[in-house]
Amino acid sequence: MKLVIEGAKPQDIPEMMRLEKILFRDPWGASHFEQALRHPQQFLWVARISLNLVGYVVGWQMVDELHILNVAVAPERQRQGVGLALLNACFDRFPSVKQAFLE
Repeated sequence: MKLVIEGAKPQDIPEMMRLEKILFRDPWGASHFEQALRHPQQFLWVARISLNLVGYVVGWQMVDELHILNVAVAPERQRQGVGLALLNACFDRFPSVKQAFLE
């Protein structure tokens, strides 16, 4: 299992929305993901295994704080380290972070 974490693209939104509907009682709409892709201070990264989207993380970093707005892992990939890898990618990318918040 090779896990790849990369920046999301607009064509990933339908798959992220599919996961949202499976995982959350009050799922985000497409506009939330579109806004995250456009906003210069937010990040939206996806996790892939064999080109299949298996998770994502959305957030922003401000000074020494990391704000995670949304994180999700496909049910069949939970408890396999995907969520941890997504969060670790955030901390690797923003090493000056001293506090993290799950919004």
